[in-house]
Amino acid sequence: MRLIYEKKGLAPPFFVIELDYNETGTFIELGLGSYLNGYRLTNSAICEAYGIDWQPFHPHDAFESGCDGSQRLIKVLKEKFGVDIHEREGREKLLQHIQSFLDAKIELARSQSVSDELTAVLVNCKENEKQKTFVTPEFQLRFPVFLSIEGKIYKLMPTNIDTLPQEFIKEYVEKEVKNYQQSLQVIINAIKQDTERKIEEIEKKYADALLMPEVTKEHVRNGLRVMLEGDCIVYLLPATIRYEKVIYQGKIWRINPEYQHVDEGFLALYVRGQNYVGVKLLDKMLNIIFTPHTMMDGFICLRIIPPQKITSVDQAISFLEKVKKILKTVNEDSIVRTTPWYRRIQENWERAVKKDEEAWVTPEPEEEEEEV
Repeated sequence: MRLIYEKKGLAPPFFVIELDYNETGTFIELGLGSYLNGYRLTNSAICEAYGIDWQPFHPHDAFESGCDGSQRLIKVLKEKFGVDIHEREGREKLLQHIQSFLDAKIELARSQSVSDELTAVLVNCKENEKQKTFVTPEFQLRFPVFLSIEGKIYKLMPTNIDTLPQEFIKEYVEKEVKNYQQSLQVIINAIKQDTERKIEEIEKKYADALLMPEVTKEHVRNGLRVMLEGDCIVYLLPATIRYEKVIYQGKIWRINPEYQHVDEGFLALYVRGQNYVGVKLLDKMLNIIFTPHTMMDGFICLRIIPPQKITSVDQAISFLEKVKKILKTVNEDSIVRTTPWYRRIQENWERAVKKDEEAWVTPEPEEEEEEV
């Protein structure tokens, strides 16, 4: 396996990872592109090695094609994994990672391979016939010795090992067991990494999921509706807002009935996760109704501290009921916009409003300073 990198003048750089034909027997399921002496890894193979979704990167193109998908994948390798193919250290890092990935796939393929042979003994003699015993004559081996096993020729040669057969077999078995344990650990690590990646994806999907609140029949009877909008859960409560009072210069004035205005629709409480986002006043077609305190984004500037968390349907309803009461009074000192009906009040102030005798508090006269 080799990595070839090339950049000519101002042309976009490219690189390719090549494998000979004798190196690809285990990777038939990988994305491979053929060339004269073997195969080249495609974008999908690189994505699989790094656990990246291959769909945005033109998976069937190899890096040497210079396509947009390959260039985007080069950028992702640098930004997300710190692998800069324009630096020799980055190319060495990429090749080592690919080698580890392919080694793990080889071990995984070997562990899943199955070889089984069943035998049966056919007895073709009479029960009373005696078993024949053959005694082999003594002979001395002269090397090399050739054996024919299942149509293949093997050449036996002497070794310099002078240990007893039992010790030789013991050392050989211990070595093979150790090698197997190491190869098994590579497979376990590969499976563990793949499992952790999938668990992380599931946890992220669950964290981003919007869980609908527990709405009862009683809530529905009271007119509550719940819907999803973007990443928010929206609680809709029917509302009839009659603007009855005005706060002007810290004092409360009552709006005369002929100048009062009524808005009918829904108060909509927006919640992201369990976090309060804001409240809008919507008509029956769910369009925004602009009040004197409606901001540019459609949310109402409220004179109330909202709860940091909305953890239940009943809490959402209770908060919207408080908003209903607050909206009945317009605060002249903090209005955001002037609606047509409120402009009419401003232009006819003396006829439109009167003192709220119950809430009106006349300030005590200030003492005059003596002239010096």
